[in-house]
Amino acid sequence: MAEVDAELEKRRRSNRDYMRAWRSNPCRAARQQASRSIWDAARKLRNAGKAMEPFTTVSGKPICGFCGKRAPLTYASRLRLGPDGEFRRVEIPYCGMC
Repeated sequence: MAEVDAELEKRRRSNRDYMRAWRSNPCRAARQQASRSIWDAARKLRNAGKAMEPFTTVSGKPICGFCGKRAPLTYASRLRLGPDGEFRRVEIPYCGMC
């Protein structure tokens, strides 16, 4: 068991030293920072969408729950499984065309 731990520690140290040397190159560091900022911006957009009301646009206008394009004219009833394992009736906005 001690041999495995020593080998694992040696590998971790080697990986850490390699990445420190890799990141110390200014060109690579700048490229990594740029890609990280792009990823962070995309993550913020994804998380912002989770805070929106369901079946609405970014501006808050209601949209069809099926196609997500047109304004809803009526509601369609569907059954969804609740957290307690029972089915619940939910009303989904429906444009009547899709």
